Amino acid sequence: MDQDAVLSFLSDEAFRYYIQAFVIYDLKGEIQHNDVVFHLTYGLQDQSAAEPLNPRRYGSRTLWDVAAYRNSMFSPAQAGAIVEYLKSKLAAEEPDGFDAPAIRQALANYWLARAELPAA
Repeated sequence: MDQDAVLSFLSDEAFRYYIQAFVIYDLKGEIQHNDVVFHLTYGLQDQSAAEPLNPRRYGSRTLWDVAAYRNSMFSPAQAGAIVEYLKSKLAAEEPDGFDAPAIRQALANYWLARAELPAA
């Protein structure tokens, strides 16, 4: 399952289907080649709201637009599970750990509202 950087190449539908298994395997410490946190936070940080994806191809579409669209397929319950996963990864990091800022921003900017949870 954990072969190369497969999460980067999945369609939106396949991402929604497979991310559950990747989260479970990551929590078990069995993921080496895929950065699950990255794929659940990329595009949802503060700077992504205005960062164009590829203006020549996509016009004014931003990284935020792409990430929000991809993650919009998750139900509130599924988003709630993602929130808990991201919180567990944040708790395992140092306060200024590598993924900590991205996790905090993605939770505040997108995931808590998507899960219909109050802001932390």
